Amino acid sequence: MIKKGFSSIITRALTGVVFVAIIIGALLSHSYAAFVVFGIAMYVSFVEYLNITSGKNINKIYVNLLKANVMIIYALSYFYATGKWEISPLFWLAPFLVSLAIAELYNKDGDTLQNVANAVMGLIYIVLPFSLTNIMLNDGDAFNGVILLAVFLLIWVDDSFAYLFGVAFGKHRLWERISPKKSWEGFIGGGLSTVALSWIIAKVYFPDLFLEMTGLAGIVVVFGTFGDLFESQIKRQFEVKDSGASLPGHGGFLDRFDSFLFIIPVAMVYLQIIS
Repeated sequence: MIKKGFSSIITRALTGVVFVAIIIGALLSHSYAAFVVFGIAMYVSFVEYLNITSGKNINKIYVNLLKANVMIIYALSYFYATGKWEISPLFWLAPFLVSLAIAELYNKDGDTLQNVANAVMGLIYIVLPFSLTNIMLNDGDAFNGVILLAVFLLIWVDDSFAYLFGVAFGKHRLWERISPKKSWEGFIGGGLSTVALSWIIAKVYFPDLFLEMTGLAGIVVVFGTFGDLFESQIKRQFEVKDSGASLPGHGGFLDRFDSFLFIIPVAMVYLQIIS
């Protein structure tokens, strides 16, 4: 039992190191690398979401159509952000929705409205945030991954210190109905640690944006927590422990990007306001 537990810790640690290294490497290298890395993460997360929420009788052609469409939307957002495509990717939503409705005509079993609703929800919940990363990272030919890297660092620190403070001091449940292990002590400890890191990042990279980085840290803490709770609610509803098994020791991609999915849309609005 001890050997098994130790092996599990090692597996989780190694997976975490590789995961973090890939994210950091992509954000510090080139727009193509970031496009590929986050595209894979988006695709796997979306597939995991479909596996959780879709009924067993869902048509394979319908599923493949969904997968193709979300990749097209993600790719168009990249081309739009880098100036290679002048038409907004939002224009693809109309044919996307029409194709879903037509494909459902060939689906003999299942709930038509439920299937379409799940697909549209997946588009908003998963595809939209990942597509926004292309716009956050690229401004025509210019690529800058520092802001998104800062967001990830804040997320990782918040998650880590929320867990540590929760284990050490957690007594008051934050949202027991959805996530019994989360505590107010963990939330506060993680939040304070995240704000502290934002000050360090501001001092090193953005000395004139001290308050702005503090605001970004607040977004990470609050909306990251809601993102985590939302995914937990989905898994609880469909009675699954993890979204998948793509990341040994960590579950699935959706489990690792749950906070990110809520943070990015809000952060994008915030950055547009303060810029």
